[in-house]
Amino acid sequence: MENRIHSRAKLKTWVKVIPADGHSVIGNIEDISAGGIGVLDNQPLPPGKDCHVIFMLHDNRGEHLLQARCLVTSCMPVSGTHFHLGLQFLDFISSPSETLHAIDHFLTWQTTFGEEA
Repeated sequence: MENRIHSRAKLKTWVKVIPADGHSVIGNIEDISAGGIGVLDNQPLPPGKDCHVIFMLHDNRGEHLLQARCLVTSCMPVSGTHFHLGLQFLDFISSPSETLHAIDHFLTWQTTFGEEA
């Protein structure tokens, strides 16, 4: 059983994952919290690895292009070709206070209105 610090909301959008020492790949975000994102990707990344992510967050106020530096906290195979990555936000590259506010607003919007992302 997992103990989560932050509540999560489903989010279906693309994400560009750029490992510190590798080639970037485009994956799909499955969920988001104030602490990080869950990503479905075809490239495994070992826990403990740093990476940079770029993704679009859409809510009732519009679209927000967000960038963050993350730490891979988990990597689990979900099929022969895909992996679920747990990525913890370390810091935000795109305006830190606005980025966290956008994520918090999205989570509140999802909880309050049950909108599908």
